[in-house]
Amino acid sequence: MARTIDPIRLAQFMVLPGAGELIEAFAALPPGAIRDSAVSHVQVLAQAYATGPFQPEPTRMAEPRPLRLESPFAVDLKAESPEGQIVERLLRGERPDQVADDLGLGLGLITGIMGRARREGGVVFPGDAERKPAKAKAGKRKQRKPHRFPIPPPPYWWEDPSSPHWESSTGLPSLADDAKGSIAAIGPNDRRTYSVMLRAAERRGMTLRQYIALRYEIVRRVEAGESITPLAMDIRVVPQDIYGLLSAIGRGRMSVALEASRKAVDGPEPLPGPEDRPEPQGAPRGSLGPARPIAPYRLASGLSARMAAAKLWGFADVEAFEAARVEVREMRLSGYGPGLIEQKLGQPGGFVKAALEFWHGEGVRFPGIKLKAPRKRGAA
Repeated sequence: MARTIDPIRLAQFMVLPGAGELIEAFAALPPGAIRDSAVSHVQVLAQAYATGPFQPEPTRMAEPRPLRLESPFAVDLKAESPEGQIVERLLRGERPDQVADDLGLGLGLITGIMGRARREGGVVFPGDAERKPAKAKAGKRKQRKPHRFPIPPPPYWWEDPSSPHWESSTGLPSLADDAKGSIAAIGPNDRRTYSVMLRAAERRGMTLRQYIALRYEIVRRVEAGESITPLAMDIRVVPQDIYGLLSAIGRGRMSVALEASRKAVDGPEPLPGPEDRPEPQGAPRGSLGPARPIAPYRLASGLSARMAAAKLWGFADVEAFEAARVEVREMRLSGYGPGLIEQKLGQPGGFVKAALEFWHGEGVRFPGIKLKAPRKRGAA
C-alpha cells in the first residue's frame, strides 16, 4: 500500500525554495529503478544532515614570515654575475650553508661553485688550509708487486740426482727471480715453473728427469754446431721449442750472432782495410756479381731482419725462408717471370716481389723476360 502524505506537511513543503524544481525533476524520472535510486539518495542525504548541520573547516591563515635582515657579507658586492657574487661572499668569510639559506639554493650548488672556482681560477677560500686531503680511491691504489726470491748460486738442485725436489716441489719458493739469460733457466727454480715443466714433460710422455736431461742434450748439440732443423727432426720437437730454450739460457740466435760478430772484430786476424780490398769487377749479365763484404756489426741486424721476414711470410724458420728466396732467384735467372714463379712455387706475389728486390739490391743482374708475339687472327 502506497504511503500517504499529510496535507499540512505537503503544504509546508510546497513553500520551500526549490520544491517546484524538485517535483518537476522527480516527475520526469521514469518509474522503476532510477526513481527508487533517486529516493534512496535523498533519504541518505536527509539522514546525514539530521546528525547536525555541516560546519565548514575554518580557513587557516598563513603565518607571516619574519623579516630577515640583509646579510652583512652581501653589501657592496663588486661582481655582477650570481656566481661571482656567491664567490665574493664566500671570500669575505660567510659560510656556504649561510649563503645557501639566504639565497634559497641548495648547499650542493654552492659547494659546486666553490670547487669550480678552485680548479679554474685557483681561488683559495678561508679555511682551505685546514682541509684534509681527499683519500685515494680504492681502485687507484698501486698494486703491490709480489716478492721474488733470488736465484740460488750453482750447483742447482736438478744437478743432484738424489734431490728430494724430483718427487715434489715442496721446499721451493713460490716465486723466484727471472733466470732468463743464464743456465739457471734450464730447470725450475720455483713452484710455478716446476708445475709448468712437469706438465710439459707429461705431454711428451717423460718424467721430469728425462725432460731436463733432454734440455741439456739440446744445448750440448747446438753448441757442438748442429743445425736446428735436423736436430728438431731427430728429437721430434718443433724448432720453435729449441729457439725458445736457447733464448731462455742466453744462447738465442741474436746472442750467437752478436758473439760471432764480436769474435770477428776482436779476433787475431785484422779486418782488411780499404787499400787491401780488391777492386770490384764488372759482372756479366745474369750472374750474381762480385761478393759484397758484410760488416761484422751488421750481422746481428741482418739476422733479426730475416727472422722477422720469415715470421711475416709464414716460414717455420730462417733456413726455409732463405731456401725459398734462393729458389726465386734461380728461377728468375732461368728466364721465368714473377707471375710464373708465383704459380710454380705456390708463394704469394708479395713474397716473390720482395725476394727479387732483395737480390737486385745484392747486385744480381736478371735477364729480360721474353714475351711471345701475339698470334694474328685467322692464322692456322
